Amino acid sequence: MTQKWKSRMDSALEFLGLRGMRLSAYEQDVLPGKHRDKSGEFYLKEFECLRREIELVIQFARTLERNVVVAIGISWAWLFHERDAVPRWSWLIPCFFAFLGAIRAFGNFRYFMSTAHYLKKVELTFSDGSDPGGWHRFAPRSWTRASVLAFWALLIFATIGVTVYELGRR
Repeated sequence: MTQKWKSRMDSALEFLGLRGMRLSAYEQDVLPGKHRDKSGEFYLKEFECLRREIELVIQFARTLERNVVVAIGISWAWLFHERDAVPRWSWLIPCFFAFLGAIRAFGNFRYFMSTAHYLKKVELTFSDGSDPGGWHRFAPRSWTRASVLAFWALLIFATIGVTVYELGRR
């Protein structure tokens, strides 16, 4: 980091009222580790919070699945009841529910996997050869992934199938 750049950063931070709050990546590497003796405690607390967050994400995923099925069911019930009075495009509404739910579920899955990958690293850091090594060594995820994928695929295909059938009968 050049002195000219550093002085510009200092003046900008002073102007914004943030002087003294800056700790760049460069400074973190150069400064001696002030808190390295407490890093284990930090990682354990972070691990606890992230595990709780994963539990909430899983709970949200199940709630999302239930709510999308309910929304599709209610919209189908209304569409079948009002079959002759609704425009043709209205049969696409359940498909949108299914697609939007699947997109949201995919986002949750990506977040879940990145958090789980990080937690696996933390578990491996704190374990040695004599202990079990953390939950990630024993928790197979293949069945969970396959069942979630099957759920969303069947839901999307079912809504598309009903939509195609109803649009074709008119």
